[in-house]
Amino acid sequence: MEHYEKGEVEVMEINEDPKMDDNTIKMRVNYGSKVGNLISFAQKKFNNNDINSIAWYGNDKSVSKAITCAEIIKRTYKNLQQDTRIGYKRVIEYWEPKEKELERLKVTKKIPRICILLTKGQNTKMSKTQPLPQGNILRVPGDENSSVQVRNMIESDSEFAAKMTVESFESKFEWAVGKRKVESLKKAEEDHHRKMSDIYHEIYVATVDGRLAGMLKLKFSNSVDVEMPICDYSRYIGCCGAIGLCCMGCVLSESSIPKGTAYIDHICVDGSFRGKGVGTVLLERADYEARLRGCYRIQLYVAQSNRAKNLYQRHGYRIIEDEDGCLITWCAVGIRVKLLIPFL
Repeated sequence: MEHYEKGEVEVMEINEDPKMDDNTIKMRVNYGSKVGNLISFAQKKFNNNDINSIAWYGNDKSVSKAITCAEIIKRTYKNLQQDTRIGYKRVIEYWEPKEKELERLKVTKKIPRICILLTKGQNTKMSKTQPLPQGNILRVPGDENSSVQVRNMIESDSEFAAKMTVESFESKFEWAVGKRKVESLKKAEEDHHRKMSDIYHEIYVATVDGRLAGMLKLKFSNSVDVEMPICDYSRYIGCCGAIGLCCMGCVLSESSIPKGTAYIDHICVDGSFRGKGVGTVLLERADYEARLRGCYRIQLYVAQSNRAKNLYQRHGYRIIEDEDGCLITWCAVGIRVKLLIPFL
């Protein structure tokens, strides 16, 4: 996106909050909020006899935390009435080209939003709900209480992301660009990842004791690809290498993802952390993010020779397509692949 600069931004909110009185406690949950602090504050307020209702708001990545907080409150205070409203905010960004031959870009994002109103006493217009059974609260895999923590990628992770992407699929890249150019390709991928800030919300990094351990990249039906021009790659790996990489992308990239389906673009674990549950947590996070966006299935491609397919099958994936790969996949990247899908 170095050839563009952000221009006009349009925001439209499609929300309908439940009716609430002036004394309602309004708890706005952020992605970085600590659940314990939120619950402690809410309980102190809710214990006041003059306070009859509390509303939990969550946007985008904080939706699950808002649901978790509501479930904890329902376990603490019995016979609460609940009114849940789901909406979204549509953000339209216009990107202005810096060069005359380029066209103006329009990027549309839908940001989910939830409001959960919990009220003491009887209200016939609201439903009476019981808390979810212990352990069934929508836990975020890789949260701050996990030994393997998962968060969204940030720019300073670019070097690690590039290293993981290339080293985890080294045989493919060697076939596409040549063995001598693999190290140069890592530098190109680092440059590429630094320019992918618009999709960091779909890239996840796993850490163990603060050390980078793995990464996961997801794509959905409304995802927007941030591609680096082939000429920029050629500065690192030459024209032949860039063309080989382009052919590889044409064969392996999933450009058309049906609505209701999530696609694991790639998932990789650093060699020093393999066998420590990092891959399992990343797969669980992929399931969680897919469900959060209303997906009912998730899919990935894996090389027939990749031992990780056993992990995927233990996690519930099953093979629905087995490609021999001759003439196309084999010529482009030197592998034969399997398509695996579990239903969520």
